[in-house]
Amino acid sequence: AIFPAAAAARDGREPPQTEPADTRAGALVARPAGTARTTAATRGAGHAAADEVGDSGGLAVSEGGPAPSRQDSGYGAVLDEGGDEGEGMEEDEGGEAWEGDPGMRPLTPAEEETVHDALDRGAFPRTEVLAEHEGENLEVKRSDFETLQHGAWLNDEVINVYLRLIKDRQMSDAEGGDGALPRVHLFSTLFYAKLVNGGVYNYKGVSRWTRQKRLRSSGLPGDCVLGNDLIIVPLHQSVHWTLAAIDMRAKRITFYDAMHHDDILHALTHLQTWLQDESQDKLKRDFDFDGWEFIERPQDEGEHVPSQLNGYDCGVFMCIFANYLAREEKFAFEQSDMSYFRHRMVADIIRGRVD
Repeated sequence: AIFPAAAAARDGREPPQTEPADTRAGALVARPAGTARTTAATRGAGHAAADEVGDSGGLAVSEGGPAPSRQDSGYGAVLDEGGDEGEGMEEDEGGEAWEGDPGMRPLTPAEEETVHDALDRGAFPRTEVLAEHEGENLEVKRSDFETLQHGAWLNDEVINVYLRLIKDRQMSDAEGGDGALPRVHLFSTLFYAKLVNGGVYNYKGVSRWTRQKRLRSSGLPGDCVLGNDLIIVPLHQSVHWTLAAIDMRAKRITFYDAMHHDDILHALTHLQTWLQDESQDKLKRDFDFDGWEFIERPQDEGEHVPSQLNGYDCGVFMCIFANYLAREEKFAFEQSDMSYFRHRMVADIIRGRVD
């Protein structure tokens, strides 16, 4: 699970008070207020993630400005989807229950404090770990969170942890919720880079990622990745993040780009080929493409796709696209909401849960 690591009282401030948490297996176990960090019980997090994990080193961003993102890491960690950590987090700053878009819930005062600490440029060392996955030895450092500063480009570490939290929410809903959310598989940023390396399609580069044993250990679903309702694939175009969504129910692959560019990676074509290869490899039959659509510009088909108006928010747009698609919600946000989403992502990653 992703565990928050509370900041030490470097400057004489008292650490935020921590309410006692549920101590059942899988729930967050909080230490008494004033300790340097909190830990949690681990829930079967030892699945075979090595196939999907590349170089997971952090991409530090200098304080002078953003650094380019890169496609060189992928997280295969199982996050802790259970427990009562974050209980009451659905209340707005006034203490009232938030009844609006869950993706736009205002930050609570405690969350604002968490965000302020994580983005504090004066806090050292930059290698300080603020969130970690103990079972998989994954860490999110201050240098990683700095990519969520206004004007910075998101790095793979932040993106992959956030996407993993979305999948975790879907798993939790399938296992113990009301089953209202679709079954969603979210690949890491490394997937497409391995599938199409240097413009050359290579199914063997990713064939192990979706083996039956590994899927069962991750919780959704057990037989074949093609049994999901939705498959989300992050795409990196040199210095620009986009996304492809494979909707198995609607029989549609859609390319989402906040800049409204064309699919220069030819992702629609390559993912169509991947569907065929995946079906032959795992199900031993051809994929049935009867009735399928491949939509390169959904905004031309009447779907509202928010427009990115700067050169650095593409990674945020991509992450929020993924979150809304997984919740089956229309994109009810715009460029003006990106500053909020940067802070929301910080708070969600540290608390280990996405609404």
